[in-house]
Amino acid sequence: MGNIKLAAFDLGGVLFEWQTALYEIHKLSKIGNNDIHKFLISNLKYLEKDRMDPIQFWNKFNLEFQLKLDPQELNNSWIRGFKKYDNVWSYAKFLKKNGIKLAICSNTWPNLIYTLKEIHSDFEIFDYIFDSSQIGFVKPEREYFKFVEDRTGYKGQEILLIDDSPENLKGAENFGWKILSEKDLNKIINK
Repeated sequence: MGNIKLAAFDLGGVLFEWQTALYEIHKLSKIGNNDIHKFLISNLKYLEKDRMDPIQFWNKFNLEFQLKLDPQELNNSWIRGFKKYDNVWSYAKFLKKNGIKLAICSNTWPNLIYTLKEIHSDFEIFDYIFDSSQIGFVKPEREYFKFVEDRTGYKGQEILLIDDSPENLKGAENFGWKILSEKDLNKIINK
């Protein structure tokens, strides 16, 4: 790992399978996964910067699809749908045992990380959590990466971002960070 001092993991797509959550919403709503995904993508910018809370999001979902489902139950189903990638968590623990600090760097909904943290005790391995809905910036914005550097004291090549988004990886690389796609991480893990 060279001079890496901080490994920053994305939440959805790296630490957790988030697409299984689409199926949980489909089971409740009978709306197709593709339609749910399109709706999610069109509203993420509001959630990720805390301009809309999850209950407002699910109320908007109900309006969009002419449903009358309980927004709290939709939110609970969404969260239950997140499945841990155990192999990635094991690798993170390996890095931690070898002296590398760990962070979660995620564009996410208000309180999602903290709710998952209540469900999964493994979150204690992370030294830092950078939740876009709490800090007001999203990856790949330069301000997001600067915020992480300012809060951790680590700079540039000392930080490795592990993410499933090519845009986020490119933004981190342009900011001077090392990068690793989740696909390449899985190749390392499965060797």
